[in-house]
Amino acid sequence: PRLSEFALPETRGGLHIGGIRPGLLPADHSRFFQGAIAAVRISRGARYATDFTVPAELRVDERTIALFDFRQGTGSEVIDLGPQHYRGEVVSAEWRSP
Repeated sequence: PRLSEFALPETRGGLHIGGIRPGLLPADHSRFFQGAIAAVRISRGARYATDFTVPAELRVDERTIALFDFRQGTGSEVIDLGPQHYRGEVVSAEWRSP
């Protein structure tokens, strides 16, 4: 399959993984993900075009824009393992053992 490239538009407020900015939450908190997030990889173009098996561990490759590994388990910051080394702030999350 052909992968399409696209530019990400500028956003305000950052990227929210697992929820949205607290000021935008509905009263019932229904916009939060209920579960555990081990890692998030943001890639250039579509990575999978058909059914796939989730890899046990995400890795950085030439299509990786950012890779956040949440298995560090402590602190209030997560560092992007990708080429840009973005910094993420952990807010209102509970660290759990894998």
